[in-house]
Amino acid sequence: MIGTAFFQMRENDLLTRAAQIVGCVPDPDEAEPCAGAGGWFGWYATADDMRRAQRLWKTYLTLYRAEHHPSRPALRRAAVGCYELRLLPSLSDPGAVDTSQRFRFALDTLPLPGTVRSAPLALAPGLTVGPGAKWSAHYESRILVSWDGPDGVRLLVNFGGSDAAIAGYVLWRPKSERREIFGRVEVSPLACR
Repeated sequence: MIGTAFFQMRENDLLTRAAQIVGCVPDPDEAEPCAGAGGWFGWYATADDMRRAQRLWKTYLTLYRAEHHPSRPALRRAAVGCYELRLLPSLSDPGAVDTSQRFRFALDTLPLPGTVRSAPLALAPGLTVGPGAKWSAHYESRILVSWDGPDGVRLLVNFGGSDAAIAGYVLWRPKSERREIFGRVEVSPLACR
């Protein structure tokens, strides 16, 4: 997982205490405590960074649980694996995408972290996104998947966590009269082939 970008919800005071316990001295010039040494918050981590960050996060979680902080949401319904996606009609432009189609895709960490395995998605006649795509975790509760298409067309889908009601998509179409549309999605896990 070297090179993975990390996105974490955390309490700064508790993280600072954990950093002091493991001997990670915050750099006053850094916006994040020990950011250069920890490699966890929006930084691309080396193997040494990962080892230091692992010690730090284990200490942080031990303190967090011992002090009875509320449980954080988890990626219970979104993880590495295979999925089926269906876009629901957009209220602003109901005919923009073919809502009868179901698309299959897989989230992976190989050959690179954030890899999405899928063919191009034909969303409507003359409207295709992909094959370029990537995924990332957003805090501890969502997965963001984005497909890039020709002429700047882009589809961003978020799903997962404990609140599927806000699962949705944003479709950018730079050459259309209505450039940006929003809608809900249905994403279901599938057995990988």
